Amino acid sequence: MTEEHNDNAMIPDAPAPAGETDPAMRSLSDSLRVSFALLRILMVLFVILFLLTGVKTIKSNEVGIVKVFGRKTDVVGEGLVYNWPFPVGDIQVVDVRQKTLTVDNFWMHETPEEAGRPLAERSRRNEGLDPGRDGALLTGDRYFVHIRMQCTYSVQNAFDVASRVDNLEKLMHQYIADAAVQAAATRTAEDIRGQPEAFLEQIRGDVQGAVDTLVGNDAVRIDNILLPQADAVTWPLAAYDAYERAQAAQSEKRSRIDQAVSEARQLAEVIGEEHFIQLVGRPWNLDRPQQQRWTGAGADDKDRSYNLIGQLTGVRGRIEALRRQAGPPNPEHLAALQSKAKRLRARIDNVLTRVDTGGEVSQVIRTADAERTAVIQSAERRAEQFQRLLAQYRQAPDVFLQKLWSEVYDDIVQQPTNMKYYLSPGQKGQTVIRINPDPDVLQELLDYQWEQKRKK
Repeated sequence: MTEEHNDNAMIPDAPAPAGETDPAMRSLSDSLRVSFALLRILMVLFVILFLLTGVKTIKSNEVGIVKVFGRKTDVVGEGLVYNWPFPVGDIQVVDVRQKTLTVDNFWMHETPEEAGRPLAERSRRNEGLDPGRDGALLTGDRYFVHIRMQCTYSVQNAFDVASRVDNLEKLMHQYIADAAVQAAATRTAEDIRGQPEAFLEQIRGDVQGAVDTLVGNDAVRIDNILLPQADAVTWPLAAYDAYERAQAAQSEKRSRIDQAVSEARQLAEVIGEEHFIQLVGRPWNLDRPQQQRWTGAGADDKDRSYNLIGQLTGVRGRIEALRRQAGPPNPEHLAALQSKAKRLRARIDNVLTRVDTGGEVSQVIRTADAERTAVIQSAERRAEQFQRLLAQYRQAPDVFLQKLWSEVYDDIVQQPTNMKYYLSPGQKGQTVIRINPDPDVLQELLDYQWEQKRKK
């Protein structure tokens, strides 16, 4: 029984009929078929997405630099552009709009609270500059100034810029800082503070030249370098108060000079510019001493033609200095200076009294000369009259005095404006005269005087 059972167990199973499949195998086969189909779809999608990475949109204010295997091959403009996908190809987008770059390498350290406050309201740092925090420019006259600059520039040739520069903004920042150091070394602190436009224009020119040398002419255009605010150039805060006081004094000085120059020009228009220059020079050319000379008639003789009053003042000062020196002055030297002063006074009078010289001073002098002449002539006439009367008196003194008294009496009586009182002769006792004008008579006198004035 046992053997029979074992023999039956060793008989293999009969094969399955044709057309019938094991359910497990059929399920596995279906799963593999679906997986491979999805994998093919995903691979196609991946290829499509990979190819689409080479597509980029270039905006109106941008240009695209086409690269193939890292080499720049073309420049494309606005629109939808395509290149080989990365890493085979790439499109570098460059913004060509005008950009603004702030350079504050040489500005003082400031906290967020201080940044929004004017310099005049900030606390002073009496300890001076901290090299680890504060930036400053060293000027040609060995002073420190703080400056903050703002540069506006734009890319004109994106291909050349992208071919030679990796970071244009960083390069511009460094060039501006270097140019500022070099320009400051050739200028004074007051020049930079008072005339920053020329200083900034020098920096702009130097930076433009350096950029053109590196990336090519006109590849980058630097429009301007300006100060972003009114107080963007200043002294260190420790010296700010002293500087403000000096500036106020300088402003007052300039104001007074301008006022004096304005008055001088007005006076020159009144008396004539040529005569004015001969008398006091050209005070409106105080800042240009090379023009402080006379170029009119007699230009070769300054002692006779230019700033005569100034020359006279200088001669008088030399005379006073000569008299104050220790020991007696040199007689010949002193006499020469006095003679020169006399000649200068005569030339000044000659200019002032010329007919073609205008102005109040000249008019006063001419009026005084006319009055002097009138007084002299009047004195001469009175002297002649006295000599004539003296001769008559010596011939017959009594008769002359009676005649003279009669003439004076007639002159007094005949004057209509004189009020006359008549007294009867021969009255005995004390005579009292009460002078109280009659109102009617007084009114007649006033009317008469008014009528005479109106006729004149």
